[in-house]
Amino acid sequence: MTVGTKPTSGPGASADVAARIAERGLYGNHAYTVSRVFTDADGVRMVELVNPWGFKHPKPVPLEDLDMIASGITVNSQLIRRPYA
Repeated sequence: MTVGTKPTSGPGASADVAARIAERGLYGNHAYTVSRVFTDADGVRMVELVNPWGFKHPKPVPLEDLDMIASGITVNSQLIRRPYA
């Protein structure tokens, strides 16, 4: 399963989205592999993403943030969800 992040600059980019992406250590307009989904100590559902380039793995992302930062969610090369703009 992969998650693509929204662009952080250029036409249509949102400052709020760019800030949320940056605070999680993500790159804009980049794909990440979903490693696992878990519940943290505060009871928040988190998604652990892995950078397929093998370095600079981001901090876990709250599941509820995916709609804001993701451009799409893909399973086996098939787009299964395009989050709301």
